[in-house]
Order: sequence, then C-alpha cells, then structure tokens
Amino acid sequence: MGLATLLKLGRMLACCALAGMLSLPAAQAADYPNRRVRIIVPYPPGGTMDNVGRLLADYLSQSLKQPVIVENKAGAGGVIGALSVARAKPDGHTLLLGSPGLTTFQIDQKDSELDLMRDLAPISQLMTAPYWVAVSAALPVKTLPEFVAYTREHRGKINYGSLSGGQGLAIELFKLSAKADLFPIPFNGESPTLAALAANEVQMTFSSINPLTPFVDTGRVRVLGITSRARLATHPDIPTVSETVAPGFDVTAWAGLLGPKGMPDDVRDLLAREAARFAGTETFAQRIRTLGYQPTASTPAEFGQLLASEINRWSDVARKAGRGN
Repeated sequence: MGLATLLKLGRMLACCALAGMLSLPAAQAADYPNRRVRIIVPYPPGGTMDNVGRLLADYLSQSLKQPVIVENKAGAGGVIGALSVARAKPDGHTLLLGSPGLTTFQIDQKDSELDLMRDLAPISQLMTAPYWVAVSAALPVKTLPEFVAYTREHRGKINYGSLSGGQGLAIELFKLSAKADLFPIPFNGESPTLAALAANEVQMTFSSINPLTPFVDTGRVRVLGITSRARLATHPDIPTVSETVAPGFDVTAWAGLLGPKGMPDDVRDLLAREAARFAGTETFAQRIRTLGYQPTASTPAEFGQLLASEINRWSDVARKAGRGN
C-alpha cells in the first residue's frame, strides 16, 4: 500500500471518528433512558420536597418508560445529596431535586467541595412559593407596619426563628429592607421553629403555609403578609411585604430539577420538556397548591439564569448582614 493511499485512509478514519463524536449526544438521547433513573431528594422523607419528588418520579416512570425512583440523601443543608449527583456519571440517570439552599450554602460552607454552577446542570424549575410572614399571637400587632414599628420600639428584644439556607437570608433581607430590628435564633427545622413561635420563644419567622396552618387555626400564630411581589389568587386578603413596608420586596422559594454537569444537551432538553409537561399536569398543580406552591416550568437556560442571580443576590445580602465574612 502506497503512502498516498495510507494518508487517504488516515483522513477517512479521522473523519469517521469525528462524525461519531459529534453524533454521540444524539445517540445517547435516542437511547435514554436505558435503565432505572434516580431522583436524589437531599432532605428527609415526608416533607414537601420529598412529596414533589415522588410525584415527579411517578410521572417520569410513565413518560420515559423506565423505573424512576426517589432516594433521600439528607444532610449539610442539602449539600450531601447534591454532591452525590455532582459526582454521578453525567448521563441523565441520576438527577437532583433542588431548592434555594443550593444558592446559599457556600456563604456558610466556604470549604464545601460542591460548587453549584461548576458541578451541576440546571434542567427546569418546577414550582415557586412565597414565604409567609408569621408572628407570635402574643404580640400586640396585626399588620406588618405595626410589627416593624414594634421591633423599633423594642430594640434588641425581638427574635426571629432562622433556618439555614434561603429562609434565614430572606428574613435578613426583610430586616434590611423594612428597617426592622430583629435578632436571629437558629433552628434545625421548620417544625421546631413554629413550635417556638407558638410559645413566643421567638416572635417572628418566615414559613411555608402548610406546616403553619395548624398554628394559625389554633390562634397561636398570626400571619401578617407574604413575600411575593403580588398577592396570591388563593389568598387575596393577605397583603404583601412590598405593598406595606418594603416597596419592591420580592422573595420566593422554588424547587427545580438538576443533573451532573456534562449531561448531553439532548438528554437535558428531553428532561426539561418532560418536567414542563409534568408542571402542567392538573394532578401536580392541585397537589402543590394545597402546599402553597404554584407550578412553574422553565428552560435550562432560564433556570440557570435564576440560579446565578440568586447566588449573587444572597451573597450580597449576607455581606450586608455581616454573614459569611
């Protein structure tokens, strides 16, 4: 075989190899999924995120024609579960159900091995919800302006129940925006926070509506407002922080689907489309509305923009509040 023939053969083989590499993501998407898919929920069983994860798993099992299961990997504010996904093979068979704590953990855990934007790929947002501003019924206040004025009149004496992650920083933003005088008391979960609020051991907190309702119904806790920019259609009588004490204030919790960085675009786009269809189902909408959430779908790019803006926002709030320095 002559030199010219060898060179020609080499060029042909190189072109074939390049064509194969370029077509690999599409081939992976066409074959996806080819085995069981895991959704990692980085929180204990029984909570809102766990319930949403199981609804999503049931839906994807039917739409993807493969078993989809939920695995709870709680710890370190969700970082343990997120790390397990970041270290997984980026083929779409290991996914993460994330929440606002993903955008705040590095403020308090600067030595963490996880970097959200470096290690995880956004797929789609699934739902959003405002925080509910709740105060102890022992306080002589019935509106947000009255509460803010009360904190100023009793400087150094009004405490709030603070959770790690987004909730605590959201209250710090409220404190800064409304010029309220509040001092944080840390708690490890929403249930003990609300129990302390009902006993007037702390005087204020931000909470989701579902665990808050029993305390409101028994008259031990009072709801003064919500943190979204607009009132909720389901609770039109509850005013917003923005319209009462801090114009422009807008904070919402969210949940979304992510995977390991390096997932093929076609696989990620397929999952984003399925997540959007899931968020649009009446079963999902009815279930999460009872928990105070609204279905919200997004593209991977839109979800990525949200994550980046949230990281910047909460880092700035932490700096102004003297946290994470």
